[in-house]
Amino acid sequence: MSTTTITMEQVQVAAPPEPQTEELPVIKLANEHALVFGHSAVWSPSDNQLVAASLVATSSQTMKAIMATLATNSLQFINLYIPGETVVLQNARRGFIHVGASLEKVNSKGTVQVILHPAAGDPRLAKENYFYLVDDGEQNDFPGLFAERLNTAITWPVKPEWADYLLQAGMDTHLVEGLPCIGPDFVTALRVLKSDDAWADVIAAGITGGQIAF
Repeated sequence: MSTTTITMEQVQVAAPPEPQTEELPVIKLANEHALVFGHSAVWSPSDNQLVAASLVATSSQTMKAIMATLATNSLQFINLYIPGETVVLQNARRGFIHVGASLEKVNSKGTVQVILHPAAGDPRLAKENYFYLVDDGEQNDFPGLFAERLNTAITWPVKPEWADYLLQAGMDTHLVEGLPCIGPDFVTALRVLKSDDAWADVIAAGITGGQIAF
């Protein structure tokens, strides 16, 4: 049996791969007098509304100025700057749900804040005829969360096992609309109409077609 000797010169040692770093998009939110940077953002083109965002400001006063514009009861606009586009948004005319923290704890100047449109909370408290649903990537069962929220938003009962059907049927009938997300903090976001009549038709069609059952 013959053998072949391989010398070190014949062995090609591959260089270690260059580390891959994901380049985050530059996001800015600004009114006429203040500007903050964003890490991620979600918005609703149908309503010209900012739905969710994680924001960083150099000072608490700057953040307060942006939040005031979003919440003011007068008609004001705010610009969302994303790569290659400027999205002009209307204010919500009431306060956003928000969680914030100062950067002083990490020896830095500024403040960070995660905000959600009031219609992204409990659908029963939303005055609109729709609600938003935002997935931050920590939801193990996003369709289940959708079914749970829909159950509180309409008068018809919604069973948890109907979640996948209702989500797909809602998108097919334009009752559910996917929203644009940019940045790593928000994975999926939806705008869901709260029409009792339209959802009754979807549920009836599912029962008649055998996709769902009581």
